[in-house]
Amino acid sequence: MDESGQINFMIDEYQDLFSDFDSRSFDKKSLSDDFLKECRKASVDKKVEGIELQILLPKKIKDEKKEEMIKDRLKNHFIKHYHLLNDEKYKIIKKGLILLFFALLDLAVSTFAHYLLENQNALMLSLFYVVFDPLGILLLWEGVDNLIFGPKKIKEDLNFYFKMSKVKIVFETLKDDDLVKNGSKVI
Repeated sequence: MDESGQINFMIDEYQDLFSDFDSRSFDKKSLSDDFLKECRKASVDKKVEGIELQILLPKKIKDEKKEEMIKDRLKNHFIKHYHLLNDEKYKIIKKGLILLFFALLDLAVSTFAHYLLENQNALMLSLFYVVFDPLGILLLWEGVDNLIFGPKKIKEDLNFYFKMSKVKIVFETLKDDDLVKNGSKVI
């Protein structure tokens, strides 16, 4: 594997990947915020295709059943959150389009009212203009804001979860001489 696509973590036990506060089994357990934060930092400069998440662990704790369960849990987490964020992105865009539609409708009605009823000087007509002109501009502003800036707010998270949903997860055991060199841990 090309090392430019690798994300390497060394753990002392499988529990290091999960929240300390969650007592459920590995297939349901919440992932550690620290682990996710480190994955995020390590994945920033990686291309989407060919990322390998390599988890290094001591030989004495190796358990292939747990590893398969953890691989499934990690994959499911990344895929689930990618889909949730993707759905949120489309909801933001849909909301922006709806706001934009109502803004244009409001401004069109207000413009036609100005044009057709310009000679009438009624109090109700003035109130209509005072309410509907700013409302149309506000809706227009909010709609455009949702369309342009809404998806940008979640773009980084969406990109991270997209990359990680495609990741290949590998558990590797450390050799004893890899664990300690000159008195310090080395990966």
